[in-house]
Amino acid sequence: MPLTHAEVRALARPDGESTTVEFKSGKIETHALAKSLVALANTEGGQILFGVDPRGRIVGMTEPGFEDWVAQISRDKVDPPLLPRIQSYGFPEGRVVAIEVPAGPDKPYARIHDNRRSYFIRVGSIIREASAEELQRLFLASGRFHADELPIHGTGLKDVATPSLRSFLKKLYRRELASLEASEQRSWLANLGFLHSPDGPATVAGVLLFAANPDEHLSGCTITVARFAGPDVASGLVDRMDLSGPLPLLVDDSLRAVQTALRGRMFRSRGRLAPQKEIPATLLREALVNAAVHRDYSLTGRPVRLLIFDKKGPSAGQVQVRSPGRPPNRLRIEEMVAGLHSVPRNPRIFTNMAHMGYVQNLGMGVRSIVAGTTRLGRPARILVEADETVVAFPRSN
Repeated sequence: MPLTHAEVRALARPDGESTTVEFKSGKIETHALAKSLVALANTEGGQILFGVDPRGRIVGMTEPGFEDWVAQISRDKVDPPLLPRIQSYGFPEGRVVAIEVPAGPDKPYARIHDNRRSYFIRVGSIIREASAEELQRLFLASGRFHADELPIHGTGLKDVATPSLRSFLKKLYRRELASLEASEQRSWLANLGFLHSPDGPATVAGVLLFAANPDEHLSGCTITVARFAGPDVASGLVDRMDLSGPLPLLVDDSLRAVQTALRGRMFRSRGRLAPQKEIPATLLREALVNAAVHRDYSLTGRPVRLLIFDKKGPSAGQVQVRSPGRPPNRLRIEEMVAGLHSVPRNPRIFTNMAHMGYVQNLGMGVRSIVAGTTRLGRPARILVEADETVVAFPRSN
């Protein structure tokens, strides 16, 4: 939907420029407009308001043929081309032209200028060129590359050909890895996506699934479990542990850790009192598997965080599973809750964790968590905070 006059007026204020809003008092150089278009498309999308000065005042503009000029730049100076929505608004102070740029589905977008491709992003109201790491994340966001298929230099066959890998292959394919020649082993593991090539290093997926100590090769591929004395981190840390290991072990260990930390409560079953955990293990496990499988592994040095907040006074406690990265493929929270299918961010990890029995509700994990906790009368909340996806389980009183 295009902006209304009231929305344009509300955006045009002294502090109005942000990650998604930019002001231009009049026509600018071609390369400067292409830079602004690219930066918005590579970030969250947004609006460029022409006819609004840097102080947020509507000053108007009268450039003839302006809309055609914007459309031409979007087509000829941006790769891949953009199709922004261009809308003109009349105000007593003058005309404002709003260029609405979508968050591009085909990231990264480049500005073409002087036979050079440049990639820009917005940080607040500032436009800057993307770093190498940020550019890699833009490529990953497009779905054309996957973080779990990237090579980890300095690793090799020895790092993934562990007893757990041999057991996995024997169970799934009924074939002994040791029965093959070294060259055949390498080719097979490359075809499975555990080596980047037959003679190359191990992949992120191979290391995370099968290496004895993945955190020695990839920073942040751990789970931090922390317990706090009250409803927020300011209440004081009670205990903390940093868990490491291959993903299947990591999920199992973190589930045990949170179950140990949560108190049990009693309910009556067939006339007897029996213990019942505050949050069913199946739902906690689903959230932990989702976090480990679908997190953004391009955000290095960032562990999955499992935070346990105790009840204190009138404030109810909760358990949060915080996964680095926003939902993949621009999936919205309501779509996740509805169980709409999304292409996995890490397809190699997803497929093989499914083979191991850890992924069961294909595309329905979040929906099952919300439905299960709703039946308990304490529905879980799904949040996106900064660059983390959060599943928050309310604790019982």
